[in-house]
Amino acid sequence: MKIYDLASYIVNRSIALGLPVSNLKLQKMLYFINLIYLGKYNKFLIEDLDDYPFEAWRYGPVIRSVYDRFSCYGGIPIGLEQPHCDVDNEVSEFLNYNIDRLVNIEPWRLVEWSHMPDGAWDKTCKNNDSVISKELIKKDAGL
Repeated sequence: MKIYDLASYIVNRSIALGLPVSNLKLQKMLYFINLIYLGKYNKFLIEDLDDYPFEAWRYGPVIRSVYDRFSCYGGIPIGLEQPHCDVDNEVSEFLNYNIDRLVNIEPWRLVEWSHMPDGAWDKTCKNNDSVISKELIKKDAGL
C-alpha cells in the first residue's frame, strides 16, 4: 500500500468514526499500523517506505512528506476527507480493526510508546541519525 493511500485511509476512517486525528496522531498511527502489519505478515504494509522513510523527530517517527501535506492543520484534527483508494478486503479488515483501536488512544501515549527504550526511534536518535532504518523497524516488530 502506498504511504499516501494509507494516510488517506486513516484520516477517512477516523473522520467516519467521529474521531478525526491530528497530524501528530496520524504519524504515530502510520508507524504503529505498519509495525503491527509487519509483525503479523512479515512484510511492510507501506510499499514505498524506501522513498518515504520514517524519520526520528522529537515526538517520534514521522514521514516528512505526509507531515508536510497535513501541516496546514497545525495541531487540530484533520477534518477534510481525503481521496479514497481501493483496498482489498483482508487489508481493509486489518486497517479498520487497528485504526478503531489506535484512534481511541491519546496521541501523547502513542508518542510515549514510540519512544520505547532501545526501540527503533530511540536507537536512531542515539546514533544521531535522522532516518529510522527498516532493520530497526523490523526489530521493533519482533523480527
